[in-house]
Order: sequence, then structure tokens, then C-alpha cells
Amino acid sequence: MPNEILITGGYVVTFDDALGDVPGGDVRVLDGVTPQMTGYGYGPAVLTGISLKHTPADIYAGTLWGALQALDAGITTIGDWAHALQSADHADADLRGLRESGIRGVFFYGGPGPASTDPNPPHPLDARRMRDEQFPADSDTGGPGGHRAHGEPGTHAGPGAHAGPGKHGRLRMGMALRGPCFTMVHEVALHQRDMLRLATLSGAEVLGLADQTGSLTPGKQADIAVVDLRSPHLDGFGDPVAMLGLGAGPADVETVLVGGEFAKRDGVLAGPHATEARALMHETQDRLRATIG
Repeated sequence: MPNEILITGGYVVTFDDALGDVPGGDVRVLDGVTPQMTGYGYGPAVLTGISLKHTPADIYAGTLWGALQALDAGITTIGDWAHALQSADHADADLRGLRESGIRGVFFYGGPGPASTDPNPPHPLDARRMRDEQFPADSDTGGPGGHRAHGEPGTHAGPGAHAGPGKHGRLRMGMALRGPCFTMVHEVALHQRDMLRLATLSGAEVLGLADQTGSLTPGKQADIAVVDLRSPHLDGFGDPVAMLGLGAGPADVETVLVGGEFAKRDGVLAGPHATEARALMHETQDRLRATIG
């Protein structure tokens, strides 16, 4: 019998100019050599595999912990492309995780939703339910001429069109889309300051939140990340903007404020859900590992 090993579901960095990188690829090792690589692993392993085993409690735990990880890294605003919403309970759990983390952003109602041949399937119907319950039209920025009118779930609005903040002042809602229009890459020359702008103001502009955040402008929300550049791997290189983009990591983020409230302070996540979220994440991880063997 040959000595065979199959490594599945990873991002394969080959450093082979003909192959390049293989996202979601598999590596087959046969008798100590690598004869074959495939890209089919992600679909059966995740989309039609472990993803279908996620309970609403798992979605809540993962979303809460993921949002806190973002805050820990100094990211105050995110777009949550929620593509694991099998039911209304899953969708509600996802939004609850975002809300309790204290992060700012847009909840993009994604799929796959319950399977159906109905021309008006449960997926957009439930998106409308969430819009009406959690992001009502009479919010400050909704209504005729506001964001809601352009981002009504079911109309396949783009990322920049979304409902008003509703009951969750830091969160808005949109519809999540998948396809080549969101995955096309164009090569451009960027300076490190351009990269930092893309991660801050440009990101807020894409999410339709530039009137609230994205820059340290008087009158905008106080979303601030304090990064300690005195560490040896960051100090002494001259341009602080370059070091933020090229060398800083979550461990260098000392303090994070969202709307003037501490999400991280003195290097430690703040708020009532940080300890609970870690425990829930590990419980979910253990259950799913036991489920899939």
C-alpha cells in the first residue's frame, strides 16, 4: 500500500509560478511527493458540510467572538456578509452577536436560506421580516429618500444601500450578494497611506457610513484605535503610517473606542461579553469537532 496523505480545505501557497496560490485547495502526498492538488475541498467540507451543522447558538457564538476579535485588532466597523443563515433563528442569532459585541457596521443578510422552489422564497421573505422588526422604516435615516428605500431586502441592493440603524444604532442592514462583480481584482499602484485610507475612510464610504465614521473629523462618532508603536518591531522606522500598515498587529492595539465607549482598554477586551464569548466559542468548537469526527 502506498503511503498517502490528503490535506484538505486550506489556502495553499505553492510558490510555483505555474500553479500560484490555491484558495480552498487540497494537497495529496503520495510516497513523499506531491502529485496532485485540487480546489474542490471547500464546497463539500464547508458549504454542504460543517456549515449545515451550525445551530443558531453556534452562529451567535461565532459572530460575537469574531466581532470581538475585530475590535481587539482595532477594527471598529465591519460589513458582516452573513452567508450561513439557514433559518430566521440563525439570522436573529447573528444580529444578536453583532449587537452585543458593541461593534459598528452593516449586517448583510446572506444565504443560503431554506431550500425552496417558491418564486418568492423564504430567504428574502425573512430578510424583510428582519428589516421590519429590527431596522424599521421610521428610523432616523430611513423612509422615503433615506437609506432604507434603496436597500429593501429582496431587491438585491448593493453593499452601499441599506436600511437605517433602527433599534441598533451602530448597525444597519443590507442584502449580501455573491458573484464576480464583487470578486474582480484590478492591479493598481498603492502607497501605504492609500492602504490605511482603504481600511478606514474608504471602507466607511463603501458601507454608507462615512457620515458617521471613517475619519477623525469633529462631529463624527469617536471610533478610535490607539496603537503602541514603541515596540521593537515598529519603533525607529520613521513613517508611522507605513508601520501601521506593514508591521502592526492586534497585539500592538492598546485601546479601542466605538462611539466613545471602550471596547478594548490597556490591551484587554472590555465589556460584559468578552469572557462569555470566549467560553461559548470553545463550546461550539468542541461540539462541531465531535459532530464531524
